[in-house]
Amino acid sequence: MLFISKKNDKKHWVDLGRSFERVALRATSLGIAHAHLNMPCEVEPVRNRLATHLALENDEQPLLLIRFGYAKERPRSPRRPLDEVILPPGVG
Repeated sequence: MLFISKKNDKKHWVDLGRSFERVALRATSLGIAHAHLNMPCEVEPVRNRLATHLALENDEQPLLLIRFGYAKERPRSPRRPLDEVILPPGVG
């Protein structure tokens, strides 16, 4: 799935990130995995060729390329207990 912003500015970057977050959370809730395949969007000459190939208009930018599908569950990252990370109010 390719996420494209209508304009190349901070507001549209944030809006695009929010859209991606909603899609990724919904996919995860359905047991669908996702992975970023972002090199075509990160390397400017490649991004420009992609935009031309897709006939994007004006300031539209391809910003996130995501692969979705079913995958075996992977081990989760280890997490520290919350009390090791956050101090109670008034401490520190």
